[in-house]
Amino acid sequence: TMTVVAHAPAKVIQEIIHKCPSIDILGTNSYGGVGVVAGALSQAGWDKGYIVTEWGPDGGWEVSHTKWGAEIEPSSTEKAHQRAYRYGVMTGDRARCLGSYAFHWGYKQEVTPTWFNIFMEDGSATESLEILQYLWTGRFPDNLAPRISELLLNRHGPQANVTVKPGECLTASYELTRGDPEEVRVEWELLPESTDKRKGGDREERPEAVVIEKVCESPGRLQFSAPAEPGPYRLFVYVFGGNNTVATANFPFLVK
Repeated sequence: TMTVVAHAPAKVIQEIIHKCPSIDILGTNSYGGVGVVAGALSQAGWDKGYIVTEWGPDGGWEVSHTKWGAEIEPSSTEKAHQRAYRYGVMTGDRARCLGSYAFHWGYKQEVTPTWFNIFMEDGSATESLEILQYLWTGRFPDNLAPRISELLLNRHGPQANVTVKPGECLTASYELTRGDPEEVRVEWELLPESTDKRKGGDREERPEAVVIEKVCESPGRLQFSAPAEPGPYRLFVYVFGGNNTVATANFPFLVK
């Protein structure tokens, strides 16, 4: 018999211990906190087995935000690294951790259209897929996804709180750190910052894309005009490799 809680709240776990003694296994949904789950459960008095029923990259509630409140999302490469480390932490607790469920296997809009997905909407696989395959089977797939460095805007990282004027000429750039530059296909997308951010995985509407007024484009670089309408936006880059793979990154900025 099993029940699930969000992370490891001591008060809730102690109530389960005292009021529901027939529960044999505790499920915990944890992301950035995976590394402290085992200790938190022990401190709360849980001495039975547990399953990490949701885990993955840092959630939107765990990352840094811009001054206007936009979440700073890790790139697909950073998410793959987070998954690899957290899986190692969970499998290290051989005495009590009975298994785990990687979230989210398919595609969904949550804060952004790229945040938790292992696959994009068109079925393209991110680097997280190959990491999970290796962790579960000891073997990487034959076709590896591209890797890219942090996406920059006017040479700044997302933590710089980039604010621009309507129509200002902007330069986005990144480096391809794995993959053949001659074989990748690059797509850029500009979205208004989502205003339909919900809790608990409830369905969210994807914002309507804004037409990008390109000035020029070259490998790893895009010059474009900032939207004329003031407000928060997010620029996405999708770097598609061969055999249905993709790397993703995005950059939140404010037009003021």
